[in-house]
Amino acid sequence: MKRYTITVPSLKRNGTPIFKELRAQVLNHVVEALTKEAGGTTMYTATGTYEMATGTVATEPVTVVEVYAKTATMRVKLLVLADFIKRELDQEAVFITSKGVGELV
Repeated sequence: MKRYTITVPSLKRNGTPIFKELRAQVLNHVVEALTKEAGGTTMYTATGTYEMATGTVATEPVTVVEVYAKTATMRVKLLVLADFIKRELDQEAVFITSKGVGELV
């Protein structure tokens, strides 16, 4: 079983805030899609930083959505969701992880 995460930002690539309603809709879509694929998710808030095209470093609250799955298609699902987040929330990149640890007991 692998642990996967995908990060949902709160700022657009230019550093301006994403509308709360839009962010909530995108986050809900990500959670629903991953829950259908793996049976459930865990979410937590973290602080992210990135360098904007201007060279300014932006700091933002992000939501990390975590899922444990055995399916071989989970990485593909995360890549599709990352493209969705980039398009809907005006992002240059979206952070995803996968790690081969964890067991549900």
